[in-house]
Amino acid sequence: MTTEVLAPPTHGPSIDLFGRTYPVALPRRGDPRLAVAAVIISVQILGQTVLGFNLSIAQILISIGVAGGLDLVLVAWEQGIIAWPASALLTGNGVALIMRVPGTEHGDWWSTRGWPIFASTAAVAVLSKYVTRVGGRPLLNPSNGALVVAFLLFGSNLADPQDLWWGPWSLGLALTYVIIVGAGVALTRRIGTQRVVWPFVITYATSLAIVAASGHSMTARWSVGPVTGWSWWWIVVASPEVFIFLFFMITDPPTAAKGKVGGAVYGAAVGLLAATLMAAQGTEFATKVALLGALTLVCLFRPLIERLTPSPGDPSDDVRAGLGRLAHRVGPGHPRVTAAAMSGVAVLLAAAMLTGAGMGQRTPVSAAEVARPDVSSLVGTPPKATLDPSVAELIPGFDQAQADQLVNDLAADLVIEAEAIDAGEPAPLASALIGPRLEAARVAIDPTLATPTDTSSEPGSTNLPGSLPGVEEPAGTPPTPGQRVGLKEAKVTIVRTSDSPQALPSLAVLADGTADDVEFSSAFVMTKPGDSYLLVDVVDPTTLPGS
Repeated sequence: MTTEVLAPPTHGPSIDLFGRTYPVALPRRGDPRLAVAAVIISVQILGQTVLGFNLSIAQILISIGVAGGLDLVLVAWEQGIIAWPASALLTGNGVALIMRVPGTEHGDWWSTRGWPIFASTAAVAVLSKYVTRVGGRPLLNPSNGALVVAFLLFGSNLADPQDLWWGPWSLGLALTYVIIVGAGVALTRRIGTQRVVWPFVITYATSLAIVAASGHSMTARWSVGPVTGWSWWWIVVASPEVFIFLFFMITDPPTAAKGKVGGAVYGAAVGLLAATLMAAQGTEFATKVALLGALTLVCLFRPLIERLTPSPGDPSDDVRAGLGRLAHRVGPGHPRVTAAAMSGVAVLLAAAMLTGAGMGQRTPVSAAEVARPDVSSLVGTPPKATLDPSVAELIPGFDQAQADQLVNDLAADLVIEAEAIDAGEPAPLASALIGPRLEAARVAIDPTLATPTDTSSEPGSTNLPGSLPGVEEPAGTPPTPGQRVGLKEAKVTIVRTSDSPQALPSLAVLADGTADDVEFSSAFVMTKPGDSYLLVDVVDPTTLPGS
């Protein structure tokens, strides 16, 4: 929420500074901003205690302190008042609630990592209230606009919005929903901004349903594999972050469009634009920035929306009546038929725009599953799997039985790979391998398939045993296509093959064993596109981030 111009108090406390007397304006009981502050502080406390926010107390205080201190000085200079910076404190706390600096870990309470990012974003947010004003009101929602600028300027390696997924269902998460939704509904009723809430909710959820039905997918650093279809829809519609955006950003009275019709147009415009921009994104970072950016863009056109819609209190300021008048103008003889036709055309145009925007982010169509050869007699007895607790954190319900299946499938994958390469038959490979490992195995059978940049023709660089007789692999090298592999120990875990803050997690088996009688220790990256787990890649575990 943003501030209004304060009237100098006619009586009450004052303070003398630099030879000038400044009246002091203290917080007023009943100010709705106090309720908003209570909600944000409650969410911050839950984030620090049970939700596992990667945010420090120091980062929160820096953001709040810069915003509050800067606003205190600007109001004193502009209005001659020492006023409690209620709105600025909300702005700073709102910035801290959404902003994350990669590398900050939960529990590192006093980390000042990335403090210039928090400080500069909070400062830009407060300054925007004074610089971008139209008709005596801020043009942009301060925290929203500043966050969008920060994410676009700093990029995902330095600044990242809070994850859309706040963790598996828990008592703490349930309490978070109760606080955000309960307080949000009560507050929007009190300040009269439900004229914005429902048009946004209906437009946003419906538009994203169209996108989800078209097969949209998104990668996220908290998900093993892409988030697709209706799972994606649920995340982007029901995330606590979206409810915060709904109740405490787009409904901010000074920056939301006035009037019933204006508010409805404004809310629907944010919902439709957000869905359209999100449809074009394939990563969670870009999806979150698209959501926030939609509000920034619509706020730029808020004066135009208010100019084209009835003023508050005008008899014509009624959404249903306005739609009726429009239908009567277009088709005076059959207004109801005209209204229905106009609605149908609008829906079709919106659907076409949404599906067109998401053309590049469809879930890939899986190739027909290849029949998997029965190699049970060659596999032997795989080792008992050890299950890392981190797996169940990202894949709820993943248990010991699935871990055992994963290791069994890995052992079969390696046998199928070796048998196919020995026989020179590439067809069975796709039943056991996928991605880089499949391509490498095909090259092992037919070296002409190597890409022009492939150096596999040079001795010592191939990593494809059998293609160059007489070249021996050094001890400890991860098994390469064609080797006979025996597993001794296996631990099912989650790995990230890059130290990028946006690196995607992968399901993997950390295993010791022998490859052509040579000892090795490797990480086997796996995926499950169908009924069986397939081998994606084999990497040296010492090269993994954090090893």
